[in-house]
Amino acid sequence: MRRHVQVFHLAQARRGPLSRRLNSKPPNEWPEHIKLAWAIVHDEQLVPKARAFQLILDSLSAAQECVETINGRSRNIVEADSRARARLPFKRVANCCRRASTRLRRHLDEAILSRLAQGPIDSEVIEAIIDATATAFELFSEEEAAATGSKAMIITVKGREPNNWLKNEYAGLRAETQRNCEAALSKLGKKRKSLKAHMVFDALAACLENEPTRVLDPATLISNYVSALALLWQAAGLHPGRAYREGDKSYKSKFHRYSDLILTAVAEPWAQRHTGGLDHMHRRASKARAGMPREYQASAALPPSVTEWLVSEHILRKGLRPQNPRR
Repeated sequence: MRRHVQVFHLAQARRGPLSRRLNSKPPNEWPEHIKLAWAIVHDEQLVPKARAFQLILDSLSAAQECVETINGRSRNIVEADSRARARLPFKRVANCCRRASTRLRRHLDEAILSRLAQGPIDSEVIEAIIDATATAFELFSEEEAAATGSKAMIITVKGREPNNWLKNEYAGLRAETQRNCEAALSKLGKKRKSLKAHMVFDALAACLENEPTRVLDPATLISNYVSALALLWQAAGLHPGRAYREGDKSYKSKFHRYSDLILTAVAEPWAQRHTGGLDHMHRRASKARAGMPREYQASAALPPSVTEWLVSEHILRKGLRPQNPRR
């Protein structure tokens, strides 16, 4: 059965400190998952100590790169969602400024353009512009355009002060995105005579448009890691492959166990999937479920950090495909 790999967000060990830690201690004092990986290549595969140590270091570097890429992917997705959430309200506010009454348009132009003329454009100036626009919409709340613009910016919760969520959403954008917005308004500010309030929000909305990018899913990124590890094993004179035992569905090949141990050591060092005693944990979870009401039984199941490998059978096959092409 194909398992969908979930994104993990933390690379727990930086490369430099981890390498120094391994250099300064004997293998029996290493982190548990790395110690188990060492046993596979040194004790089971009989790789000489110096070569096995270098293989461990190179493998950890590949795992770190994999996890950092997945973390970057996760951050990019969050940033894209934030940009999308802010872009539509900025565009809506621009439209409201455009179709407002002459009196409201003059008020908006004075409130916004005076802030653009004060000096260098930074995030504080942009947030002040957003606040001034919300205040103007509130002042002219009897107008339909002002009421619509206010709804795009302000969230009102019973018993709480109104919250300018658009300003908060802008403040949460990545620094690089904010710098792009500041540069756009600085360039726009040079058009003093023809500049209008709606042009400011049009420019902000344009800066938040997402360019289409090809985003690899975590399963593909982990399979690329498996491919990198397979090359390292081959360079060390080892054969990376898959294996099974009839009557023992839990059996995994040495390479499969090694690749998951190394990745777990970097991504989820707290995981218990390789520590043994899973049968006991399964029995204990089953006993706990049996004594619970039906609606709570699912909460007693073992977590993925115990039951699910980061390198699944599907990912292993995909990662080894370039090394073992079908004939």
